[in-house]
Amino acid sequence: IQAREVDVDTVPIPELSLALRQVGRASEADRLFAIYRGNASKLPRDGVGGAIRKISEANVAALSGRGDEAVRLIDGISRRNPLSLNVIPTMSLLRNPVLATVKADPQLAVADERLRAALNAERQKAGLPPIGRHVWVGG
Repeated sequence: IQAREVDVDTVPIPELSLALRQVGRASEADRLFAIYRGNASKLPRDGVGGAIRKISEANVAALSGRGDEAVRLIDGISRRNPLSLNVIPTMSLLRNPVLATVKADPQLAVADERLRAALNAERQKAGLPPIGRHVWVGG
């Protein structure tokens, strides 16, 4: 990713756009979402930038009402590199507010389990106990 390829002065995240919409600030939400969508389309298709681009495309699809597309993209990511779906703070995909419109899709639960398994494999390497399904999904 090269300088000036994306708008780094305003790097909106989808959660901010979602929060603004939920408090009735739709025009600001739309403006930030348009920047987010534009930045995502400028990311490279391969490598680390490509992984971020695919996740961003899934977020755009979910927030634009294209749930089937969002779940299809997430499923593909979870098959290739499930850890790239991890967010900070770490959470289940089923608890991610950006994916709230698709959380009932069984395919998302399968992708979420791939993420949890990959995360637990990393935790095992660090000598940490695994995160159980109940804690992961239910908190």
